[in-house]
Amino acid sequence: MACWISIARFAACIWLIAVALIARAPGLTINGYSNARDDRFASGYPNAPVANSSSTFIGAGYNWSGVGWLSTNDTHSFALLGRTIF
Repeated sequence: MACWISIARFAACIWLIAVALIARAPGLTINGYSNARDDRFASGYPNAPVANSSSTFIGAGYNWSGVGWLSTNDTHSFALLGRTIF
């Protein structure tokens, strides 16, 4: 009986810790936002995107070909991690 109580208490503690970590996850804040520096596309997103060619673009020099979005909902973005893994 004592063993069962300690297992249940341990499981409850793990559950509470997991909920606390998930519920308190911080968001991302961009200080000093600039279209030329922070946006991947200069215009036309999502239907006819024009790449941001500004020299101040933070992602300049990286290959963005594996990053995309759902054509029916531009708020759903995806990254290709491997040949068949999104």
